[in-house]
Amino acid sequence: MSGVNLDLNSLPDEGRPTDVYEYVGLLSKDGIMVSPVAVKNLPMRLPSNLNFSDFKPAAYYPLDNLPAFELHPQNPSPNASIPDRRQEWLKFTSYLHTRDKVIPIIVDGWELLIKPPKVPPGEKSPVRVCYRRLQNVRAPAHQMPPTPSPRVAPAPQPVNGSAHPKPAAEIGRSSAEVLDPPGTENLRDKPKEGRSFGQMHPSYLQTLAQLHASWQFGGLAELVDNARDAQATRLNISITMVKMKGKSDLMPLLRIEDNGRGMNHDEIVRMLQFGHKMANHKDHDHIGYFGVGFKSGSMRLGRDVIILTQSKDSRSIGFLSTSYNADKEILEVPIVTYRKVHGIMEMDLSVQTEEQGLACLQAVKTFSPFNEFEIGSFFDKIGEGKGNGTYIFIYNLDRWGKEYALQWDDEDPTKYHTRRDRDITIRSKRVRARPSQTSKEIPLDYSLRSYLEVLFLDPRMIIRIQGSKVKTTRLAQSLNKTYRRRGNVCGKLIELTLGRSSVEYNRGNCGIFLYWHGRLIEAYKRVGGMVHSADVGRGVIGVIDVTTLMEDDHGTKVLNTKQSFEDCEEYAMLEKWLGDIFNDYWYRYFDNLEVVSETNDGQAHFEPDREWVQCDKCRKWRKLPGGVHTSDLPEEWFCYMKPYSKTCSEPEEQAEDDIVTVGVKRTNVPKPPINRTSVPSPPINRTSLPTLVVESTSVPTPSSQITPKSEPDVECDDLSILIGTVFKRQARKSAVGGTATTQVPVARAPESPSSPKQGNMSPIRKRLRKRK
Repeated sequence: MSGVNLDLNSLPDEGRPTDVYEYVGLLSKDGIMVSPVAVKNLPMRLPSNLNFSDFKPAAYYPLDNLPAFELHPQNPSPNASIPDRRQEWLKFTSYLHTRDKVIPIIVDGWELLIKPPKVPPGEKSPVRVCYRRLQNVRAPAHQMPPTPSPRVAPAPQPVNGSAHPKPAAEIGRSSAEVLDPPGTENLRDKPKEGRSFGQMHPSYLQTLAQLHASWQFGGLAELVDNARDAQATRLNISITMVKMKGKSDLMPLLRIEDNGRGMNHDEIVRMLQFGHKMANHKDHDHIGYFGVGFKSGSMRLGRDVIILTQSKDSRSIGFLSTSYNADKEILEVPIVTYRKVHGIMEMDLSVQTEEQGLACLQAVKTFSPFNEFEIGSFFDKIGEGKGNGTYIFIYNLDRWGKEYALQWDDEDPTKYHTRRDRDITIRSKRVRARPSQTSKEIPLDYSLRSYLEVLFLDPRMIIRIQGSKVKTTRLAQSLNKTYRRRGNVCGKLIELTLGRSSVEYNRGNCGIFLYWHGRLIEAYKRVGGMVHSADVGRGVIGVIDVTTLMEDDHGTKVLNTKQSFEDCEEYAMLEKWLGDIFNDYWYRYFDNLEVVSETNDGQAHFEPDREWVQCDKCRKWRKLPGGVHTSDLPEEWFCYMKPYSKTCSEPEEQAEDDIVTVGVKRTNVPKPPINRTSVPSPPINRTSLPTLVVESTSVPTPSSQITPKSEPDVECDDLSILIGTVFKRQARKSAVGGTATTQVPVARAPESPSSPKQGNMSPIRKRLRKRK
């Protein structure tokens, strides 16, 4: 079939010759005779020896729509010089029947297709031979007109899962050409109808890279999103040094490997198309939406990318390359696909011709660091475990002056005391610009490890960087003095979790983390009082998922970079609501109570309300008992280990039980104390709050400030009750010894003629009167 194209659109009888010839000849494979054959009514001239070399899957050919004739085995007479070949004929036809194979033979502009028998054959059973006229030789790929939607060709892969892949000549290749999107296959062949088509120039790849120009990890996150959408449970990200053909120096190669479900031919074509039909944004677990994430993300990281993907029944290779398209006027994206037939990977001729596949494979070999054997070995590694997955290789990485924009730790274990030290960072280590941001210590902006720790709201993948496991975190369950508040914004219900983080306090950070479909979009967003002062909100972190708010019947309001939101009414109302809730939280828990506890190192230390650890097998989160920290556990932890000591079959515990819900409504000042009598109490005047001096016999220390702990059974609707509770707790702890004073602001209503007598006073006022 080399160098030809078949007209599959012509009618079965179109071009059929009218002359009929009797025929007697030989059928041979690679020059070795199978059997003498004969045809009674032959529609064309045939050579005396029909020689073939390959067997092809019958599914690749439209055999039911083609004309056919019968080929009969010829039994020689006893005096003939040809030996009896009936047993060979029986073996030959039985093989076609059991393996469902077709034999293609090219003869003078015709293609003969020997069909497999439908029933078990005998020694004298004939076989049917379909035939069709061949068109002219197809023009080379670089001379073909382009279309905006690129398809690509299939790639080389090992056979039968063998560690020794077939060489390129045996595997086949596909031409690297831009194919038509579905429904437009015949349009560009009809220029007389006055149709015009736009062309996509290779410079468009640079345009895509500009989507993440301000932050490289935004591009890398797109590839991580794809792994999550593919339901991967493990993801490895690493940079290694390889040798490029024609260059003496080694160059870095970025590898992203996942064990997701992989892609078939249609799926990899969809991924490499430049935009496609919008995904179902109502699927809360799916992140991909715009159809440009892979292209924009990979091109931001490097100039060339190879995709090796394996699904249940197919293997594909994709090649998105600036180097390959450097001298072209039309963007070409080579793709090669193989399909499993009876346990053997063969080129899928239903989606490309053999010459197209060979051309695409040659493009990959020429412009990449790999040959067909190395590619085959990668597919062997993908086949380990459940046999599905995707490998992405990015090279010619982005530069920072004379160096590469990314820095990485060597995977050599002898260079590090612990594997947890390894990371990939942005060389500049610059902090991203945020409104009202003053802190310069935000590792999330330049450390890939820090970014991936909080990238997902509920992480389920085991992620490794340079072979070192990332300690992913459920941010909402890792805070101290957790406070949860539900609200209604633009008619949609949302929920915010607020709490303190000692790490962020010591760095001087604060803000809200906004997630969409469980994926981080904005981090450290300052709202309310945070905007006006660097000290207001220090150490306070908020977590919220805004999926329902930022989507409607018209689409999503997330930008295609997935790093920000549109300027819309919903976003403006969300900012106001977040500011009100934060101000309320800050005034109630921080303005009136000193909550900072510092040790001799000058750093604040307060533990999360509860710590959690994830099992590396079932990926369920397990709640740790008090006093046990994740830092005390091994890097690889499983459910059967201490302190959990159970099995993976145990259901996952819910985090809501540990959250303290404070049901309050936001006002400019705290709510007045609840009056226990029928006489209304006047509002609290914050500026006139008296100072309560508590005498203690203990010796003061830097860490002896009042640090009230949240109690799950206390719901605070009254600020005075909360302060009274703190005072009573502190008074119980006093002991005989030196004298120390701790000042706590106390709410007290001004005197009025109608004030109740002492018997009806609130607990706070009773204590104050007793003190005097």
